[in-house]
Amino acid sequence: MCVNTAELYQRHRDDMRKNLRFNFLAHGIEGGLFTGAIAFVDQTIVLPEAVHSLGGPGWLIAATPLLMIIAFNAPTIFTSIWIERLPKMHPFVLVTGFFQRIVFFIAGMILVFLAKENPLLGLLAVALTPLISGFLGGIGMTAWQEFVAKTIPENKRSSLWAFRNIFGAAMGVVAAKVIQWTLAAHPGAVGFGILHLIAFGVMMASWIVFSLIRETNLPPQNTAPRIDWSKYWSQLAGMVRKDRNLRLFLYTRLLASTPFICLPFLSIHTLKTLDQPQEFLGWLILMSTLGGVAGNIVGGVIGDYAGGKTVMVVSTAGFLIMCLASGLVVEQWQFMALFVLMGVAGSMQAVSSMTLSMELAPMHQRISYLATMSFTGLIGSLVVVPVTAVLKEMGWSYFQLSIVASIGIALMLIIMMRIKEPRTSVPPFQVS
Repeated sequence: MCVNTAELYQRHRDDMRKNLRFNFLAHGIEGGLFTGAIAFVDQTIVLPEAVHSLGGPGWLIAATPLLMIIAFNAPTIFTSIWIERLPKMHPFVLVTGFFQRIVFFIAGMILVFLAKENPLLGLLAVALTPLISGFLGGIGMTAWQEFVAKTIPENKRSSLWAFRNIFGAAMGVVAAKVIQWTLAAHPGAVGFGILHLIAFGVMMASWIVFSLIRETNLPPQNTAPRIDWSKYWSQLAGMVRKDRNLRLFLYTRLLASTPFICLPFLSIHTLKTLDQPQEFLGWLILMSTLGGVAGNIVGGVIGDYAGGKTVMVVSTAGFLIMCLASGLVVEQWQFMALFVLMGVAGSMQAVSSMTLSMELAPMHQRISYLATMSFTGLIGSLVVVPVTAVLKEMGWSYFQLSIVASIGIALMLIIMMRIKEPRTSVPPFQVS
């Protein structure tokens, strides 16, 4: 490493230490607000029922929880080659983040004012919002991940994800009551439109907080004068071929969407089994949120101490138990417990996935690693959606779907156990 580059890295470390407390707090609040905003239009609990109530087909209900995930992951492998050349990540993420949020406002207006007379337009608004918003966010996702890695050191990332998710969970408690009140007063398209508008307002508050975060100095990861696509694809292939830990992690990303073989139908299955109205979704959101608080506290502490792999193993085991049990329970308290477990497993998965993916990636190739991980997750999602749709159209019951999902989760857990924890030394940044 030349002297000038070494000096730049030292300046980066100094900037990170100097701004750590402010950036940690700002990242946490911004992420908590964004997570809380999503709770008002939760893709696993709220939106499948919205699609169902607007007359959407089974295949669209199956796809709904994965639409934003698919759209987020789709552009990453193609945009990372440009993002590697950016000297600053913050301005780029601000621009993509603004347009990512405005889509919810447009959808809310359509649902409130137009969908009652034109249900198909309302259905399109519900379905396209996570796709368009996710794609716009996905364009800047690896830039956002690199921005977080540039501003938060390794030994504080698990606690950051936990903090932001706990903040989001607190917002989720509020969202649960708002969902109850809104859908009780305005069932159907208007109620779901109001929830989209509320989500947009909270998202814009998160965007304002994000604009305040201080980016640290770090040299671009790629300074080549022109883009060589053939060399880029060759480097990605070589990267995967040489890194066993990365290959194993990519296998788990391929299987990461298997819980969504049954989860899109869980809220509908719950309402039908318990004979409850739409506003009961608020209670399900509340239970999931309370589980999320517990999962984030435990995941943040374990992740900072032991690394992301341990947290990911526990969260995957939680998903396995939840999916196996979800096709068997019949009592209200049992469904409540299921949604608590879903919150615990989901929050720990979010903490561990972000932590482990960043720690598996060496600094000089971090953007390429993260883009490859995201793209592999996209492939898995694109397989799960049509498989689930076909099984549902064949008349498979929720119980049968839950068994198929459980098999995929069990296989993911077996592969995950073979990943070597990358945190083998004391993290370079200690903050008292």
